[in-house]
Amino acid sequence: MKLIQIVSSIKLVNRKFRRLLKYCKWLLGLKVKLKLCGGEGNWVFSRTACLGNDSFAEYSKKNKVSRFNWQKSRIDLLLANPKNNMHYFGVSSYVDRKDVVPLVWIQPKNYWRKMPKPKFILIDSFSELTDVKFVHKKTEAYFFCHKSDLALNLHDNQILKVEGLLDLADVKLCYAELFQTFYEKWGDVKILFIHYPDNLESRTLFLTRSKQIRNAIEELENTNPRLYSIKIPENLVAPQILPNGELSSFPYHYSSETYSWVSKQLTKILEAK
Repeated sequence: MKLIQIVSSIKLVNRKFRRLLKYCKWLLGLKVKLKLCGGEGNWVFSRTACLGNDSFAEYSKKNKVSRFNWQKSRIDLLLANPKNNMHYFGVSSYVDRKDVVPLVWIQPKNYWRKMPKPKFILIDSFSELTDVKFVHKKTEAYFFCHKSDLALNLHDNQILKVEGLLDLADVKLCYAELFQTFYEKWGDVKILFIHYPDNLESRTLFLTRSKQIRNAIEELENTNPRLYSIKIPENLVAPQILPNGELSSFPYHYSSETYSWVSKQLTKILEAK
């Protein structure tokens, strides 16, 4: 029995050590990228998920510019500017998906507040639409992801508390506050906001949330000449084609034509005076 416990302890220490090495490598790479960012207008502030990421990848084929992406950093996190970063490495150990772990690591690191003016700001609606807030009950450190990103036994147990989706009652005011923060820091900068299409969605909850976010941004666009609301036409919304030729059942992954259209809109808006 003691031997089994010793072996288990060694395996646990080994896993934590490997994770720490990955974290240090990631952090070093992030700091190098920050150093290479250069001066004003040489980078893009981004808070996007797959739609914004793939559209920007298409845009960047002809427009070489660095991008710093705070994916899954929900608007209430960006506004909070959290100081409890010390606990984020620990809470990330509860995230089961390896590709999501760095997205948790970067959440408290609001380097953008100390960076020069970006070329433009790119945001999509996915985080406010779907990301869930989790709070570590002991340290009160919080982070954002989906329940499916966590190990199944960690949903609202003795370790983590699920605080859920963002309450959208005041989402317009929250967006207005964030945009004002950008303007106060960087002055005249374009904000491009991409709406996730809900044409492939069937769940009432997310159809309602999508409409609330879209209405808030479109109302703000009416009084904000530097804010651009990008809504994809219905005829250009098609599901992603999987490698096996089948259509994806996930309602928020789209065809290459969708991303291409968004990329062209980015170029059109940014080239206009």
